[in-house]
Amino acid sequence: MAGLIVRSALLGLATSLWIAPSFAQQPAAVAPTVVVAKAETKSLDKQSDFLGRVQAQEKVDLRARVSGYLTEVKFTEGSMVKKGDVLFVIDEAPFVATLDQSKAAVAAAEAALKNATAQLTRTKELAQNGNASQSTLDQRTADESGARAELMRAQAAQRQAEINLGWTKVTAPIDGRIGRALVTSGNLVGPDSGTLAVIVRYNPIYVLFPVTQRELLDARNSVTTLDQLKAQIMLANGTTYKETGKIDLVDVQTNQSTDSVLVRAQFPNPQGMLVDGMSVRVNVSYGTPQSRLVIPASALMLDQQGSFVLALTADNKVEIRRIVSGEQTRGLLVIESGLKAGDVVIIEGQQRVRPGMAVTPVPQATPKS
Repeated sequence: MAGLIVRSALLGLATSLWIAPSFAQQPAAVAPTVVVAKAETKSLDKQSDFLGRVQAQEKVDLRARVSGYLTEVKFTEGSMVKKGDVLFVIDEAPFVATLDQSKAAVAAAEAALKNATAQLTRTKELAQNGNASQSTLDQRTADESGARAELMRAQAAQRQAEINLGWTKVTAPIDGRIGRALVTSGNLVGPDSGTLAVIVRYNPIYVLFPVTQRELLDARNSVTTLDQLKAQIMLANGTTYKETGKIDLVDVQTNQSTDSVLVRAQFPNPQGMLVDGMSVRVNVSYGTPQSRLVIPASALMLDQQGSFVLALTADNKVEIRRIVSGEQTRGLLVIESGLKAGDVVIIEGQQRVRPGMAVTPVPQATPKS
């Protein structure tokens, strides 16, 4: 019995010695990684954001002006075309025949006029000698006038036939990029058959956006000419369009349903990145630049007490900072109070941390130029 007790005690000691090191070797909790940025002072002018829509300076719906079978499509879809380029060809044979008929009618009318003129001249000579009555002279005068009118009608018909023959070739009325062919060869087309293709002049290009009366008055109080307004575009993927636009039109009428005025900006579009009908966000800057404390807008958080950010202490621990914020512009949030230049705030990963927790900060990536 005593031996059994001794063996049990030894087994318990061995077990405790084996378990204890396993607890001692447990690694310490890893501090979560967060993306951070510093509050910094930047020179900012007044800015406002608007939702806008891209509009081509010129857009043409190509249509057939005469009826006939389409024989050729002479362009590559999506390519650049020049004014005057032949894009579609309609079977011209019926129009050539009509033109030949009109030319024959002109020749006949010319012959008839020549004969009527000769008859009138002889009748006038006879009437002067008393060998022709006044009624005969009047009839010859009327015949000559009728022949002259018939020649004019025939000549007008010939000109129309020439015009119709020219319309069998559908040409580009402007320089621009042409879209897809909406009708293919072999189809019967005409004035009522709809659009054959669309040509868009895309460089430069317009962006139109509505501006409220209050924002318009604020801008007009800050600048004296439209040239002092600068416009930038935020694309759908969150990037900023590299070209700067200029405001060239403020509409003369107000939309009464929205109490806004339509404003137009013109942007260079050499690569065709902006497409007619595209929805974009427009940022308009104006006024005298001022020094403002800013942080990335993604750092802003809200609760029942108001606005706050998660900041880091000197030993990389999380703390709440209550702030008073101003406007947001170009992804930045203006800070009125609650932070100072150099303070570090969390801009990504806030959901993984809590106040007092130590974290591993990773600086915000520098945007590519």
